[in-house]
Amino acid sequence: MPVALQPKLLRVVQDGLIQPVGSSRTFAVDVRLVAATHRDLGASVEAGEFRRDLLARLSKWEVRLPALSARRGDLLDWVERLWKAWHQERGGTRAVPTFTPGAVSTVLSAPWLDNLRGVDRLVHELAAHDAREVDTPDLPEWLRSVEPARPLPPINPGVSGPMPAAAAAASPVARPPVPTKEEFVAVWTQLGGSVRAVAKHFGRDRRQIYRWLEAHGLRADDDGDE
Repeated sequence: MPVALQPKLLRVVQDGLIQPVGSSRTFAVDVRLVAATHRDLGASVEAGEFRRDLLARLSKWEVRLPALSARRGDLLDWVERLWKAWHQERGGTRAVPTFTPGAVSTVLSAPWLDNLRGVDRLVHELAAHDAREVDTPDLPEWLRSVEPARPLPPINPGVSGPMPAAAAAASPVARPPVPTKEEFVAVWTQLGGSVRAVAKHFGRDRRQIYRWLEAHGLRADDDGDE
């Protein structure tokens, strides 16, 4: 909003009065105002681009929401939630596709500059192709080609993808190896302590993740994602 128009909003916030365009009368309103921005309004005030008194009145209750890249443990839950919403809007239901460990690593390490808009775009593309299982090559090119924000430690450098069942039974590397403590703690920290996300990354069930947590002297703060 241009600085010249900000006093009009300030009057509404301060006095609860509005004057419709073309009217000479003012009317009292009783509203709750919620404002959101990605800008640093403190810096805008110092630059003369935002009124200090308006900021003071808008900031009585302030909530700071970190970017999606700072809460990667929420990513898989958002994929599931938006997937269900996509189908409900179209009058149907379909099971959420399973992701291979490699696909999970790609999704979790992406920078997600568009936040939930980017996740919604991913879900739309996967749903349009009726995906049942998603491997890394099945992910959109725009997601696979971006530079990872912070690459996750590899699950198993010797295995590049899922193996056929018969080969897996005979192969000594079919089961992902046990990560070192450093690898586990790095993934645990980067994924925000999400047992579900860590289990997906390492290709193990959640009970194993809890055993590793106990072995490394760590504790899940919230078992809600179990």
